Amino acid sequence: MGKNISRIGRLLVFLSTLWFIMATPLLAEDIAHRRIIGFSPDGTYFAFEQSGIENGSGRAYAHIFLIETGRNKWVKGSPFRATARGAGKLRAARRKVRRDARKTLARYRINRKGVVLASNPITELNADSHKVTVHTRRSIRKLDEPLVFSIEEVRIRTPRCRRVTSKRIKGMVIRVRRKGGRRQVLHEDKRIPKSRGCPTSYGIEDVIRLKKRGGGAVYAVIYSFIRAGADGQERRFIAGGWHDDGGDYQEPEHYRDLYDYYGGPEYSNQNDRDQGRGRSDRGYNEERYDDDRGQDRNQERYRR
Repeated sequence: MGKNISRIGRLLVFLSTLWFIMATPLLAEDIAHRRIIGFSPDGTYFAFEQSGIENGSGRAYAHIFLIETGRNKWVKGSPFRATARGAGKLRAARRKVRRDARKTLARYRINRKGVVLASNPITELNADSHKVTVHTRRSIRKLDEPLVFSIEEVRIRTPRCRRVTSKRIKGMVIRVRRKGGRRQVLHEDKRIPKSRGCPTSYGIEDVIRLKKRGGGAVYAVIYSFIRAGADGQERRFIAGGWHDDGGDYQEPEHYRDLYDYYGGPEYSNQNDRDQGRGRSDRGYNEERYDDDRGQDRNQERYRR
């Protein structure tokens, strides 16, 4: 009798260990990395890149999105997508998607980076990812009213997702308001597009601002979302734009010298500044980023 109990105990331990081993891949996480590419000179268009490594297949992927900020629609041909396998696969995928998108980015003159007013990466724990309050210019005295961007998650029935997850599928309502003022709805989901998959939560990742030459500003907001995938949870990005043509100010001329430091409109060299020409006159140039190699190593670690 004692031997039988001992055997049953060993069998239970074996089965529980086997279950843990089999279940571990289901807990894997595919966390995409995002890179801000920038705006067209008038802010009509905005582009960003996301990249990572898929859970199940282990393939590297890279996507470049180009949106029209006034309508929050993808430009024809966008998004650009690339995948790669083997050694250096993430760098290979990113290089391929940049080559594929180069002509289109040049056609829409994507060469102004804007200024990042807020950023809320997945590692930050003390921020409210559903509401971001930003000041619209660099000022100690806080001379103008701040803007508040917010996301409300709403349940949207999506029958196609029943086979993927038992969690509630969420859509989003995006609003903006000046502190103390009325809120304006920028976007409201009525259904979940197939390109978004089966999202279960959302957050605000970045708020980027570009000052328009004729007055006012355009804001690009990058949103993160978690969706259920076949091999675990996946984190992806989408973006939207908002044109604020009132309540803004004209930037002083000397701010141009600060843009290189703060990541705003770029001037290539002193000659261009003297002649009043920026990079916007020469179209998009693909840049080399020193962090690519380190990012590739980090993305490999996201796969469990």
